[in-house]
Amino acid sequence: MKKFLIAAFLLVPLFSFAQLRVGVGAGYLGAIGGFSDTHGSGFNVSAVGEYEFAMVSVIGELGYNSFSAKDDLNVPVPDVDGISFTAGVRAYLNQKLYFETQAGYYFSDFGDAAWIVSAGYQLEKIDFNAGINILTPYQFFNVGVAYRLFSK
Repeated sequence: MKKFLIAAFLLVPLFSFAQLRVGVGAGYLGAIGGFSDTHGSGFNVSAVGEYEFAMVSVIGELGYNSFSAKDDLNVPVPDVDGISFTAGVRAYLNQKLYFETQAGYYFSDFGDAAWIVSAGYQLEKIDFNAGINILTPYQFFNVGVAYRLFSK
């Protein structure tokens, strides 16, 4: 019982300051590494969620990603389109600047695991971010913006 009371005493303040945020985002994607040999730029659109505890958040993203194949190749290469799901942790350096890491999976013909490292700057309802997907053979960087629909 004593352990339960200590845990409750420590967790109640943490959850009382928690804040849920939900929004939508869009971004520019640029192929890098070996992926840039066959594909150029792309775009993504996503639904984003964040549950913030003081200066740390749990984040999740469900998105659609699309890359165009290069036209000047000797062998036809298909475009890469797919749905992505990632989740991770965001750490705020102050009220606006943050770093985050996410892991997840890309569901497409070329489906693979993902690991994204990024940084961003958050205004009242707008969030600017830039990152890099460094795990899959389909490596890319992204520059995006998200709009917060609501906070609770």
